[in-house]
Amino acid sequence: MEAALVERKNEPAKNTFAFPGGRLDLGESLEDCARREVKEETNLDLCGSFPLQHVTTIDHVSRDEEGRVKYHYVIVEFVGLAEGEPVPGDDAASIDWATLKEIDSKNILDKKAHKDVLEKAIEVYSRETGRRREQ
Repeated sequence: MEAALVERKNEPAKNTFAFPGGRLDLGESLEDCARREVKEETNLDLCGSFPLQHVTTIDHVSRDEEGRVKYHYVIVEFVGLAEGEPVPGDDAASIDWATLKEIDSKNILDKKAHKDVLEKAIEVYSRETGRRREQ
């Protein structure tokens, strides 16, 4: 299984790869946000043949040198299947794909976190589809 990675064009994490994602709009469901962000950043649609499945939720606080909160994220990760031709959106410099084994070779700020999420996504996908686990 490969995961889409978006090279960030803007801060935070400019010029590094991460899973597609972004801010939740007021009144928007988490699943609708996931679909919208994937579409905006990659031009890919998440297909209905495999309903989005929750993988994990991560709470992350980044602080500056004085200990002040610089960024605070609550990241909700889903796994879904994409269809379409990938095209970087306005805030994406490029799009790449990676298997679990390839994550270490990518310019990702927190490779361990991405590997953990992708491993869980593979487990969820395998459980939901009954398919053999691929890495």
